[in-house]
Amino acid sequence: MNLESIKSKLQDLLSEKRLNHSIRVAETAQEIADYHGLEADKAYLAGLLHDLAREIDLDKQKEIFEKNVVNLREDEIACPGIWHAFTGAIIAKEEFGINDPEILEAIRYHSTGNKNLGVIAKIIYIADVIEPERTESGDRVAALEFIRTIVKTDLNQALVEAVKFRLQKSLHLHSAIFSRTIELQDELSESG
Repeated sequence: MNLESIKSKLQDLLSEKRLNHSIRVAETAQEIADYHGLEADKAYLAGLLHDLAREIDLDKQKEIFEKNVVNLREDEIACPGIWHAFTGAIIAKEEFGINDPEILEAIRYHSTGNKNLGVIAKIIYIADVIEPERTESGDRVAALEFIRTIVKTDLNQALVEAVKFRLQKSLHLHSAIFSRTIELQDELSESG
């Protein structure tokens, strides 16, 4: 499936607002890949597809999980707001013909992160945090700008900061903190 076909299919799945967000994430991911001499086309495609299941009914997502034997953790089951990441990876493979494991990993873990993330998954995790229309308030403004600056020179440090940013935002909003995110933070702390 070529890029125009993918965009056309996404128009059927996503609201204009969500599609525009996905395009901004794709463009941001492409820029990040370019900064580091990585696979910009692959990063763009992963960014474009990362939220493809974001607006699919939760009952439908549950059916997809059951059909595909997706083993969500208890904390993930308890938070339907992130199911789209796992569902999206399945739909990307089955309906969009995406077989690249790096792209599928990036879609699957763009919300929670995961240990041993591949480079495309790292890029999408970061790009989703820093896309240009992502705005914040208070102390998080400076943190967001710092990630946008550091990602140009140090991908791994940008990932450390993006994970920290998401965890702090979750604490601020009193929203769920996922075990995969904590495991990723621990892994980054041990290697850093």
